[in-house]
Amino acid sequence: MKKVEIVRITVDRGRQSVPFIREGLIKLALFPYLVIFITSVIKLLKDSPDCAKPLDKYRINPRNVGFKNKKISVF
Repeated sequence: MKKVEIVRITVDRGRQSVPFIREGLIKLALFPYLVIFITSVIKLLKDSPDCAKPLDKYRINPRNVGFKNKKISVF
């Protein structure tokens, strides 16, 4: 098996699967891994906190936090 530095998954629907995906990656010794959020990050994390807990790193698309006067206030 090849050694990897990072595993990337993209989450839109099915985010409840993230903890199970992580378990599988740990069993394969493929970690840490990164999740790319392509939906509203605030909504995703509020609706599915279990999705956020097992993650090693996040990458949030700048467009997902808004632009100029439409930026999400949390960021």
